[in-house]
Amino acid sequence: MNPLDYLAHWTTHPIGQLHVGMALLALVLGPVMFLRRKGTGSHRALGYVFAVAMLVANISALTRYGLTDGFNFFHFAALMSLATLLPAIIFAWRARQRKSRNAYVTHGILMCWAYFGLVMAFAAEAVTRQFPFLLHGEGAWIRFFIFLGALMLVSGWWTRRQIRRHVIRSA
Repeated sequence: MNPLDYLAHWTTHPIGQLHVGMALLALVLGPVMFLRRKGTGSHRALGYVFAVAMLVANISALTRYGLTDGFNFFHFAALMSLATLLPAIIFAWRARQRKSRNAYVTHGILMCWAYFGLVMAFAAEAVTRQFPFLLHGEGAWIRFFIFLGALMLVSGWWTRRQIRRHVIRSA
């Protein structure tokens, strides 16, 4: 399937719509969660909504194979997102059960990186829709990875600074 046709199909298919809706919900909730006071009832309630939205977005992403007719970078990214999200959920539960500062900090760090992955996925999606040549033609994946790698370096540096400033110091 042509990448442009696939991208159009993705947002008209029910699973694609669910994926996009849940990802956008998590994208909006992330900064709200980050900026609000931690440990409150509303933080926990919004955290559950964020976690479910991220889980649904990742699982739905893992069900779609039309772009390359097989496992690709986007599936790998969904697995990496789950690899930060699931332990973050476990550490939140552990922190609450044991009143452990280290578990709270680990939860915060993992959630920040889970959100980082979501923002990178959004950026990759937005750029490939605006500049579809990144996904087809000779050297397409190389162009895509160069763009995404540069963006990840800058954003990763900024995310790490925010973790140090807001998560580690405030715990």
